Formats: sequence, C-alpha cells, structure tokens
Amino acid sequence: MRALFGIYRESAPRFHWCVTWHIHFTCNQDCIYCFNKQAAAVPPPPNHDRALAELARVKPKHLCISGGEPTLVPDIVAVMRRLREECGDGMQIEFNSNLTGRPGLLTEILPYANIIAASIDGVGEINKAQRGIDGDEVLATIERIALHRYPPGSRFRRIMAVPTATVHSYRHLPELFDRLRKIKAKSALDLNVEVKPVFPYHRPLSPASDPGVWEDFSARSREWEREYRDIRVEVRGVSAFSGLNRTGGKERSRCWRQFFTGMLWPDGTWSYCKPDWFSRNYFIPSYRDGGRRDKLRAAWESIHSLYLAPCDLLCYAPCEHGENLDRALTAGRASELAERAKGIGLSLSPDELRTVCTFIKRKCNPSLEMDLDSV
Repeated sequence: MRALFGIYRESAPRFHWCVTWHIHFTCNQDCIYCFNKQAAAVPPPPNHDRALAELARVKPKHLCISGGEPTLVPDIVAVMRRLREECGDGMQIEFNSNLTGRPGLLTEILPYANIIAASIDGVGEINKAQRGIDGDEVLATIERIALHRYPPGSRFRRIMAVPTATVHSYRHLPELFDRLRKIKAKSALDLNVEVKPVFPYHRPLSPASDPGVWEDFSARSREWEREYRDIRVEVRGVSAFSGLNRTGGKERSRCWRQFFTGMLWPDGTWSYCKPDWFSRNYFIPSYRDGGRRDKLRAAWESIHSLYLAPCDLLCYAPCEHGENLDRALTAGRASELAERAKGIGLSLSPDELRTVCTFIKRKCNPSLEMDLDSV
C-alpha cells in the first residue's frame, strides 16, 4: 500500500493555491479540542531554510502560517521578512495566532502579512474554559492590533476572528460578536468572523456530533449572519466540498479542492489530502478496525482512488481546509472564476487561469464555460 501512496504522490496534479505551513508545534495554550497534540508530542525537527525554499518553489497563492503558536518561533520576525522577500507580494499571507504567545511581536510581524487569524472562542471565562486564557485578555490584544498605526504601504488589512465552536460555547458567541463589533467601529482595518465547528465533526465536543445540537447551531448561525453583517459572521464547514450542510454531517463529499491545497510541515516536507489524509483518516482506521468486508472495501477504494483514477473526486474525510477556495472553484465560467479568485485575494496570470480551467473542465466540472478571451 505504501507503494500505491507513492505512485499517487508523484502523479497527482498540485496547484498549491492554499498552503498551510505548520511552522512548529510549540504552544503556550492547552485547548480542549486540539488535534495537533499528537504531532506536538513527537515534533518533526524544524528546518525553516528548507521550508522557505519549498514555498519559494511552489509560490502559493494563499499561505496560512500556523502551529502551534507561530509567535513562539524564536526568529519569527526574520522568517516573515525572508518569506516576503523570497516569495514576493503576489502571495497572500494569513498569520494564525492565539495572541498570547509573544503578543508584543505582532506589530512587527503583521506588516509582512495581509491577514491575522485570531483564535478566540469567547469572552472572559468562555475562552478560559476552552483555551486556558481569559478571553478579555485576547480581546484587548485584538483592539491594540486594530488601533495600531502600521507603516505606510503596509499589506496588513484584515483581522479575522476564528472561534472554535463546541457544544458548550456556541450559544455564547453573540457576546463575542458584540465586543468585536465595538472594536470594528473604531478601526480602519477590515474585521470579520469565521466560526469553526470542532473538527473532526464526529468528536463529542463538535456541534455536528449531535443532530439536535447541530440543528440548533445551524439555526443560530443563520441568525448571526443576518444580525452581524458589519463583521461578516460566517460558519466554516458548510461550503461546497466540506462535508457538512445545514441539516447535518455527511461522511463523504465530491471535492476538487483537494488538488489546490497542501500542508507544509516544520521540517519542510509536504502532505496532501490524498494520499496522506486519505490514509490517516479513512484507510488505516477502516482496515485496522473493520471486518473482512470493510478491509476489502477500503483496499479497493484505495486502489481505485490512488491508482486507477488518481483524479477521483470522492473524499472520504471531508474537512474545511482551504474552504475559501470554493467560491472560485465552483464558478460556472472561467471569467467568473478569475473574478472570484481576485475577490479572495488570489491573482492568476492568463496562463495560470487557462491551465487551471482546462484541468477543472476535464476532471472536475465538464460544464465550465471556457470564456477565456473575455478575461
């Protein structure tokens, strides 16, 4: 099976539109739902030179710097400077932070970024119960970031608050939205909110794990989207390929986002939805824990998806990684795809647009209208 995974890794198309760089796994918080704890227990040795070389090679359209807590990287300001120098202004950089590692460095880091994604689950004790830090402390840092005067020509334009919703916290989210709304009113920066249900969706802490809770969460989220339009409250996980919908979870989805995303690890090595997530979240559990029929089905589906049909769209472990790409990838026309990509901060050259649209039409969406001459 390892040979099969290797064949897929070498043959699958990779566009690297949305890359998450797990720069390290050191963190100053101990979140109750963290899915990186296993990786943090035996972390790969960091090799920032190799990782930066890989990023310069593939030149992602959107790079999410994550962790762990990135501000705890000892030379993080120098890394950000090198990243921007070596990859240029064409790459949109999102810097993820819990804002409590080394918050004093943020105003030095953010001029090299376009977006900061601030991890905060609620005000006061709500955040403390889930992340170990008082939410009001994090909100104070968000306000300092929002009101700080950045250098002329700074690329930094947006604060994105990303609360992770659990079965315990989601009902309290409007308290957080109200506080963020007040900060937004005083700042020239854009500020929006992306609510993220606990992943994987079957975990007991996730609102999606209980049909009744999910129904309530979905109803409330629609109210939030109407009430808080000024801070654009959205819920992750319910987009085209993410595997969740407004009425509950799905075990599988037909996703072509998988060809446009990737993860870069601290040592500069890559992993992708297939074969890596496919193996970790579907094949290995199905083969290890299932009966004979389950093992045979998992083996056949692996052979089909990774060898016989390497552009197979079926996803066995839906997620919301790179969900912002769906707005562009599901466009009905090439010109619309280019416009939507631009709207989320991704710039495509005419050659890149032609290559991507040709691939999507052949392998993903035969009805895509190729009106490239109008772009």
